[in-house]
Formats: sequence, C-alpha cells, structure tokens
Amino acid sequence: MGAPVLGFAALARGRLGAAPALAALLLCIAPASAASLRLGYQKSAVALVVLKQQHTLEQALAPAGVDVRWVQFPAGPPMMEAMNAGAIDIGYTGESPPIFAQAAGADIVYLAVLPTTGQNQGVLARRDGPLHNPADLRGRRVAFAKGSSAHYAVLRILSVAGLSASDIHPVFLPPADGRAAISTGSVDAWVIWDPFLAEAQQDPTLRTLSDASAAPSGAYILAPRAYATAHPDIVMTTLRAIKAAAGWAAHNTTRLAALMTDATGVDLAAEQVSVARANFSVSLMDAPAIRRQQGIADLFAAAKLIPAPVNIDAAVWTPPRATGGLETAGPAAASR
Repeated sequence: MGAPVLGFAALARGRLGAAPALAALLLCIAPASAASLRLGYQKSAVALVVLKQQHTLEQALAPAGVDVRWVQFPAGPPMMEAMNAGAIDIGYTGESPPIFAQAAGADIVYLAVLPTTGQNQGVLARRDGPLHNPADLRGRRVAFAKGSSAHYAVLRILSVAGLSASDIHPVFLPPADGRAAISTGSVDAWVIWDPFLAEAQQDPTLRTLSDASAAPSGAYILAPRAYATAHPDIVMTTLRAIKAAAGWAAHNTTRLAALMTDATGVDLAAEQVSVARANFSVSLMDAPAIRRQQGIADLFAAAKLIPAPVNIDAAVWTPPRATGGLETAGPAAASR
C-alpha cells in the first residue's frame, strides 16, 4: 500500500497548504480503464512533448483500442504523487522524485532511462549580489523544488564546494515561484533545470554560479508496478514511441527548439541553448543506470532526506520476452 497522497504533496512543496490544489487536479483526471493510457509529462520533457505533438503514440495504440490521455505536471514530485494515487499510468521525472516516492512506500517501477550530463541544471544568483561561486552559498537562502532533480543537483554542487545541506537555508519552491523569488531578492540563489535554466541565464540581472556537471544522472519513465505487470504490451509500445520521438528530436534540433518554444512559452533563443545540451538517448534500465540511481538514493539516505534506504534494483521492471526489446520496430516519429 502506498503512502498517503497528502504526504507526497507536502514533500513536493514543503507545506501542507498546497495539497488541496493537487487533490483537485487528481479529481479532474479521468479514471483508468482497460482502453486508456494516462500519461504524465512535464513541459521540459523533450521526447514526450515531441510525442504528444506528433500523435504517433495514439496511432500506435489505436488498433488495440487504447485511448491516450496526456496529463501535464509542473515537476516530478506531484507527478509521483498522482501515480501513487492511481491517477496516471506512466510518467516521466528526474532522478530524485522516484527515490522519495519509493522511500515513502509507493510501489513503482523504473521502465526506462534517459541519461543527463548535469549541464541542464544549475544554480543562479543575482548579479548585483555577493555570490560568485558555490562556496559563497554558505548560510544563504537557496530555492529549489523539494524532492525534485534540483534537490540532488544542489547536494552535489554543495559537495564539490566543500559544503553540505546543513550549510544552507533551503527554501522549497516550485519553478515559477523560484524564478520570482530570485528576481525579487527574497532568496539568494535558485537551483533549476532546463529550459528554465537556459531562460534565466539570458537574464542580465542573474549569474550562473555552477551547473550540475558533477551530478550526471538521468530522467526516468516510470509506472505503478501493477500497471506494468498487467499491460506490458502498452508499456513497450509507449517506450518504443518515446524512443522514436527522441530519435526525431536528435536529428531535428532546429525544428525541435521551435516546437519546444510553442510548448513551454520559453523564448526560442533559450530553447536553442536547452536543446543543444540535451541528451536524446532512451534505453531500458541497465546495470550502470541502476548503480547511478542507487548511489543517489544512498546519498539521500545518508543525508536523512528519506526515512530509510531504498533498493533501486528491486524497483526495476523487466519486460516479458514476448514483448520484444526497445529496438523492436515500433511507430516512427512523424516527419512534420
């Protein structure tokens, strides 16, 4: 049995007052049926944004009578909460949210990994302020989304600078609120991911203290264990479609930047930067990916950010042999 929905909401936002908004969202999501796939995504998830725009997943699942329903989330923690509540079937997050969810008792599984270099995340400060490098963060108010990929990024950035989480004053804010807080000076620094990082880096009032190159990790496609077990064909069709969309993105970066601008509202110049440092590979979980994610989970446990250690390998889904692998021919990404 998974953790209560309220627990994930409080984790994601650092305050209980935000829980009703997410509860309202969950009530609006249509219930599951044998003929539906509810797919959670974020606007920063390039492969899924491409897939949604090109409708290739809908085309691939139509012969089986499966209707695809897209559900957008502002960050990974509320998406994992929705998954734990049975409101979505497959979702995309960075490395941190599934660790927090698993530690809280959610029975989720890792389906696939999209590796990242860490260049797509960073910490920013006001240019007119006293902060010039990560070592200057000691004693400062640092904004980031609790339980998000930025949570891991800030831990690693601090570690490289010889600091720890106890050396800063964390301020848990979702992306939009974090941008407002750093702009007004109500926090000293802000940790965020692309394309919002690329957009903020164009702001002449802000400076980048560091990217998260010291924290290469991955984004993940996840599902409730029960859903993946019951619907392996839908899962594999979805993964192949995501891989095809990522392949299209890798070979159409100019068109991709314009497509992402339409999806995110981030200006084209920033999306071009974001796209240029993105990684478009998609693969099933393998030993290196499991080890990397386990290391992050162990870091969270050592920092007492999760109540107990978690076993990543126990949460990795293995597709039945009959479904084939990711390289099996699947829907081709549309050329438009």
